[in-house]
Amino acid sequence: MFLEQWLFIFYFRGIKIIQQKMKGKLLVFLSFLFIIYILVCILLYFIQESLLFHPTKLHKDYQFSFNQPFEEKTFTTPDNIAMNAIYFQAENSKGIVYELHGNGGDLQRYGDHAHFFTKNGYDILYLDYRSYGKSEGTIRSEQQLVDDAQLVYNEIKKQYPENKIILSGTSMGSGIASRLAIQNNPQQLILNTPYYSLESLIRLKTKILPNFILRYRFRNDLHLEKVDYPITVFHGTKDFVIPYKNAKRLKETHSKINFYTMENIGHNNFRNHPIYLEEMTKILK
Repeated sequence: MFLEQWLFIFYFRGIKIIQQKMKGKLLVFLSFLFIIYILVCILLYFIQESLLFHPTKLHKDYQFSFNQPFEEKTFTTPDNIAMNAIYFQAENSKGIVYELHGNGGDLQRYGDHAHFFTKNGYDILYLDYRSYGKSEGTIRSEQQLVDDAQLVYNEIKKQYPENKIILSGTSMGSGIASRLAIQNNPQQLILNTPYYSLESLIRLKTKILPNFILRYRFRNDLHLEKVDYPITVFHGTKDFVIPYKNAKRLKETHSKINFYTMENIGHNNFRNHPIYLEEMTKILK
């Protein structure tokens, strides 16, 4: 009996020691994972630009080629950065469309769409953000992007009254356009393939990142509340870059939005869809 008692005691003491060791190893492992998580968050905080923006660079002597006459324009920022833009004029201009494009490519990619606007009587200006195409500099913050876009808007206002300016933003550019929309009073706002907010879009991709590391939020949802002139949104049901449901929340939140659904259309091929062509033609008329 005495031996059995000691064996019993030793058994449970052994189990307790093993449990303590395992708990210690688990704590070490969890601490290691937490440190890795913190390091990843810090890294993502500082490299967000490389994840969000995908410019292509063009040499300053690059010659654009389009199917109609155009003019290159240069806008210089207060910190002496030259931003490149292309400007197309209609034969009998009724106004201008100011287009803020998505997060990839450069003006050569976007200028081919200008003919639709000029044939409907509108001039159009496309701006390349810092580091895109021939534009100099580096993107550093959301506010910087907005300030640069506002600088160009101010220049446009010197030639056109605001009731003849249509502000347009596509994809990533929708967030910049919606910020300009509450700082100015153009004729109307057009958003192509927009997100509810960039923050909500990132949350769809990953749910483990803390909010405080997101330096680019582009709150379309909040900005559109303050717009009291016409807002039109175009979005495709097969958009896998910015899911249709994410954009549809804008209409659900703001009933005043004219929201047009393009069936079986992805992120980049909406411009040839009959609904886009028909409704945009009505707007331009």
